[in-house]
Amino acid sequence: MQPSPQQQAVAQVYALLLENNTDMALALAEEILADSEHEFKKSTSQDTASAVVMSATAYAEARIKCRNPRQAIATLLNAMSQVSELNPDQAETMTACITLWHAMEAILSQSSPDTRTQREAIERTTASLASLLYMLYYSVGKSAPMHPALSDAYQTLRLLSSLVEIDRQPRPISASIADMQSGALAAGLI
Repeated sequence: MQPSPQQQAVAQVYALLLENNTDMALALAEEILADSEHEFKKSTSQDTASAVVMSATAYAEARIKCRNPRQAIATLLNAMSQVSELNPDQAETMTACITLWHAMEAILSQSSPDTRTQREAIERTTASLASLLYMLYYSVGKSAPMHPALSDAYQTLRLLSSLVEIDRQPRPISASIADMQSGALAAGLI
């Protein structure tokens, strides 16, 4: 199957990031994200919703590389909440969750929460993320057992399970995203 023009453009963002050409990668990722959001507004479908998640993930990766993980978190959570009711591709959403954790990790490795309220909010956000990633990991594993992101998802889940309790009961993706948004805001992650 031939990759779509958007998939090719996203691949180019990742190639630029590997070359440490962060300015070009960020500019291209911004353009791709704007285009996918515009298409989503014109035609709300599962395909356009998946495109928004895929482009938001590429944009977030560029933001992380530019040392702006808060913007990465805000963009991912906004994109995911915007399209969650349309059930975007689960593998794309799983990849977005992995990137979301990388952004959180970048922030948390540089500073510690100041208050008990912030610590609890970070724990709540991390637990919601871990539970959503768990659900997506098993769903993608059943439908596409050779998906390349499964290995990263497994490693991320192993780490998250050592930090928080993972709720293994399925819940609506939109509810998990709402929990992550409120927790990230209360924790000062966005």
